[in-house]
Amino acid sequence: MCDSSREWLDQLRRLRSPQGPVRSPCGAKPCDRSYAGSGENVPCTGLRGDAAVRRQGSQDEEPWRMARLGLVRALGRALELPALPYCLGFRFLSILAKPNTACAWTTQAAASWSGIAGSITRRRLLRSVLARVGDNVSVSYGTIFSKTTAEIGDNVYIGAYCNLGDVRIGCNTHIADMVSIPSGRHQHGSGTSRIPASDSACGFTTVRIGSDCWIGSGSVVMADIGDGTIVGAGSVVTKPIPANVVAAGNPARVIAQRPEDDPQTRGANAQQVRARDVIQD
Repeated sequence: MCDSSREWLDQLRRLRSPQGPVRSPCGAKPCDRSYAGSGENVPCTGLRGDAAVRRQGSQDEEPWRMARLGLVRALGRALELPALPYCLGFRFLSILAKPNTACAWTTQAAASWSGIAGSITRRRLLRSVLARVGDNVSVSYGTIFSKTTAEIGDNVYIGAYCNLGDVRIGCNTHIADMVSIPSGRHQHGSGTSRIPASDSACGFTTVRIGSDCWIGSGSVVMADIGDGTIVGAGSVVTKPIPANVVAAGNPARVIAQRPEDDPQTRGANAQQVRARDVIQD
């Protein structure tokens, strides 16, 4: 590395450390130490041999890593721009019609956005339409929302062609494709046949899905689901499901208990943590 590049990196490190020079872990003052065979003076970090050289290499790469991170963030902001006209359109439609109707129309228009770019743009739009959308949320192609009161936690994945109403989704929950979560099980009355279904008494309730849940493909969820619960594909949930169980069937019933220390769960959580660290870095 040339002398001018080294001086530039040293100035950058001093600017990033407002407290001035930092002592090494061994307690010694910062100094230059020449390692045999390296041919360069490496700042003392309390490490010896190859570990010190690797530490120096990671410090040299930090400005480039920060530049790449800035580029990724700028690209993400650029992909959010196409959602702005739809956000304004939602506000305008909310004045002319009911907010829930405007929500359905707007999310139907945004459902055709495909790919990673479409997912980023759709997330930006949903943050203007729904009550809450957490960080690192992915909503796939063809998914629509019908209630502005819906809330989505952090690190949530929602598959393609889902239909969601008044729902509260906890963090780290995965919802597979073609899952329907209406606003409760009594949206249409079942009174006398002399009264049309559109005029019969009905009611909407909030469906709550806990954290760390997995909802299988094609399921219909009309009741609450506890934390850490797995719902099998094609299940119809009509009554609340407790936490940390496996439920399946029509209607859905508990078929197994999930152990607290499930190796598959531990591996999945570790992958989520690593993915979250990469995104935050």
